[in-house]
Amino acid sequence: MDVFSIKTAKILFWVGLGLLIPGLIIFFWGESFLNFDEQIKSDKIGQFGDFVGGLIGSLWAAAGFILFYVALKEQINSYNLQKVEFESTKNLLKQQKFETTYFNMLNLLINIVGTMKRNDSSLNSNNSKDCFMFYYDELEKHIINSDNLQDVLMNKGNPRQIDIQEGFIKFYDKYKNELEKYFNNTYNILKFIHKHQLPDSKFYFNYLRAQFNSNELILMFHYALSEKSNENLKEYIESGEFFRYLDKDNRLVKDFLDFYLPIAYEQTYSKK
Repeated sequence: MDVFSIKTAKILFWVGLGLLIPGLIIFFWGESFLNFDEQIKSDKIGQFGDFVGGLIGSLWAAAGFILFYVALKEQINSYNLQKVEFESTKNLLKQQKFETTYFNMLNLLINIVGTMKRNDSSLNSNNSKDCFMFYYDELEKHIINSDNLQDVLMNKGNPRQIDIQEGFIKFYDKYKNELEKYFNNTYNILKFIHKHQLPDSKFYFNYLRAQFNSNELILMFHYALSEKSNENLKEYIESGEFFRYLDKDNRLVKDFLDFYLPIAYEQTYSKK
């Protein structure tokens, strides 16, 4: 039983009252209160006062303290409940504001992709995503045929990050006007998610990644490794496990997987 409770205070009050009545009887038994000529026995009244003040008064004071404590505790609990409700409302509004901005940014990215068209007879002009087939083929040519990478592969050495940058930079400089807004908006969304660190951030990373096809992921893979990429883009990609569904056996990927931390792919990833 909780000692500091209303029930305890009531017990103390009734115990005090229960002692008061027998005390009156014991102290004043046989005394006449109607004889006004008789001298008041101040010593007996004093003893009774000490009894009331010492024992009964202490019991009632304790009961009063307990009631004060209970009232204070209820006020604190009420305040804490209001605080929790306020924080809950605040977090809800924060998430709603985040989601509004997030989906606006995502729609902007989708619109950018939707406007990407190329006059190429081999592409389906009705599907803007097909443009990335063209960009992938172009990237493959530039990277695989780059002098630095060819020298490394011919000598059966391990490629360095700088060895693949040469080809990507040539590719990017050639198609910068077509791809710059696409890369920058993807970066801004990743940065936005990473900055807010919401409990369900992984959901927003996953939802963004779901908008990318395999060719787009490979383009982003090489863009984030290049000197053309935005600040901390590689870190944002890794924290969001953005390459979880990247084709790790692709020729533009398999030799360069170690350039990212394993978390960029998935926690259980191990290089084959």
